[in-house]
Amino acid sequence: MTERDVRELRRKVGIRPVYKLVDTCAAEFEAFTPYLYSTYERPFQRVGGQKPMVKAVAAECESNPTDRQKVVILGSGPNRIGQGIGV
Repeated sequence: MTERDVRELRRKVGIRPVYKLVDTCAAEFEAFTPYLYSTYERPFQRVGGQKPMVKAVAAECESNPTDRQKVVILGSGPNRIGQGIGV
């Protein structure tokens, strides 16, 4: 399959790109420098409540975009959580 075919197939079955957060402080205290990674998800079903109930829930994107200036590091090699990347 071509890249375009894969993207179209993802769209047809509802798989969308989302960003997930890696808590760099392991929930010990508030993280001010979390890492984000991209992945693909599709909406999922949540079951719960007193009566059996199924509710469609959108894929969760954990990014919180702002208007602040951004930096993208290209070709930096592998970056590991906790290695102390400073910008």
